[in-house]
Amino acid sequence: MAMNDQCVLCSASVENHEHLVFQCPFSSQLWKALQKDLRPQCPVTSLPQIMDWMIQVDRGSLFSCLFSKVALAALLYHVWGERNSRIFKGYGITVQQLEIKVRTDIRACVSSWRRIKRSSPNIALCSWWNIPFRVFGSL
Repeated sequence: MAMNDQCVLCSASVENHEHLVFQCPFSSQLWKALQKDLRPQCPVTSLPQIMDWMIQVDRGSLFSCLFSKVALAALLYHVWGERNSRIFKGYGITVQQLEIKVRTDIRACVSSWRRIKRSSPNIALCSWWNIPFRVFGSL
């Protein structure tokens, strides 16, 4: 049986890593939806730009930097999982449904953290994402 090399998420292009993560309209729409709620925002156009961004955000707030990296990791994990679900199980979900799953995983991961510095930007980020304030530990 011959493999089809079309992207199973958009059917508009040949699938490769660059397309799947940075160019696919499905992935791009998901990342744009997440990114509007991240501080700092991450430009997703190529792997070298992602690497440069990760180095730059390390100079900022540790919490927001780690939060954005968790969001990127969750996006990659779920996009790859959605791709595999469509290939091996024969069904998929919408971008909006996948966004809910990604946001749930981001919240679950970050909610397990403790001893985050209590600062206005960190409190705002937690409020925006509905992260419990227990991440700040005791006063």
